Amino acid sequence: MNTVPSENVPFNSTITLTCEKGWNLSGPNKAKCGPNGVWQVSKVKCVAGCPYPVSSHDSDLIIDPNKDQYRLGELVTLSCPAGQILSSEVVRLLCLNSGWSQDDLPHCINE
Repeated sequence: MNTVPSENVPFNSTITLTCEKGWNLSGPNKAKCGPNGVWQVSKVKCVAGCPYPVSSHDSDLIIDPNKDQYRLGELVTLSCPAGQILSSEVVRLLCLNSGWSQDDLPHCINE
């Protein structure tokens, strides 16, 4: 997780928590500096896995299962809506220690 770059953080300040590459945050990504100087944060932890495989959730590409994070070894299936096909033969991705098994994802094109 990131550390706060200053020793003095004003009361009521909020920071965003992130994990190092290859790890995903499990739990809320915000922490707030409380009145007693203690961070108010829900249970969070960094877990090994992969983030959602495409940069834009607006893509026509259908990812199954569709969730924000995936465990190591988990497979996702790629498909397109009716009337469209995948631009390549890649139909499955595997979550590995190094990230997804395929970096260059297909996109949906009209048949």
